[in-house]
Amino acid sequence: MLRDGLIDEVSLLLAPVADGRTGTPALFDVDGDGGGAAPRRLALQSVERRADDVVWLRYRVEGATP
Repeated sequence: MLRDGLIDEVSLLLAPVADGRTGTPALFDVDGDGGGAAPRRLALQSVERRADDVVWLRYRVEGATP
């Protein structure tokens, strides 16, 4: 859906935990060349500190279909 321009916002909750184990899923996993999809530019809209030092990041996806 991101590749097709159907997502206009990405909302991330970032917890103060690091997990670098091999095989851990990434936010945007792509197989092979990603089907020819180009990277999408994100523009930061807001940052909010939540309970337990969690940070809420909201990004607008540039070039998304309105």
